[in-house]
Amino acid sequence: MTPNSSTTPYLSVPEFLARHDYRSVAQFANDNPAIPLLTQAQLDAGDPSPLYTNANVVRAVNAACGMLESACLRGQAYSPADLRALAAQADDAGLPGVSGEYMKTIVSNVAMYLLIGRRPGPAPPQTALDSFNHSMDQLDALSRGERIFAFAEAASAGVVTTQPMPLDQAYRNNMISARWRPFFGARQAQRRFF
Repeated sequence: MTPNSSTTPYLSVPEFLARHDYRSVAQFANDNPAIPLLTQAQLDAGDPSPLYTNANVVRAVNAACGMLESACLRGQAYSPADLRALAAQADDAGLPGVSGEYMKTIVSNVAMYLLIGRRPGPAPPQTALDSFNHSMDQLDALSRGERIFAFAEAASAGVVTTQPMPLDQAYRNNMISARWRPFFGARQAQRRFF
C-alpha cells in the first residue's frame, strides 16, 4: 500500500502552545524532573521556545494530527492536501480562518490529552478530559460526515438533491415497469355494460 499522509503537521508546536498553558506542557513533557525544560528566566519572560523542539511535544502534536487525518480520510471527504490548505489559510493578521481554527482546536485538545497520558499518575484534569472527549466526538462526526470543514465542495456534498427519472430514461434502463404492461385487472369504472 502507498502511504497517503502529510509529512508536515496541521498544527505547529507554537500554535499548540498558544492554546494551552506552556508551563503545564513543560511539566507533562519533561522526562527528568531534576532538570526543568524551562529556566526561571524563560518562565519570567514568557518564552516557551525550548518546547518548540521537544520530542515529546512534537510526537503528541503529530499523533493528534494523525488522528485528525485518519478520521477525515475515513469519511472520504478530505485529503491531506485539503487539510494542509486549511491549516495554511490565514488572514492579513496571520490568524487562521474560522474553520482552520476549529481544526487546530480539535488537534490541540487531543495533543494535550496525549501529552498528559504519556506517564502514569493521577487522573487528568477534568478540563483536559472534557476537551478531549469533545474533540473525539468532533472527529467521529467528521468521519461520518455530520460535521464538515468549510470547503465549498464539502458544503455542497452534504446537500441532498433528487431528480425525477424521465420516461425515456426508464425505457433506456430497460426496467421491468417500462417493458411490461400492467397485469392487474380492469377497474369496474372502466367496464362497459351493454
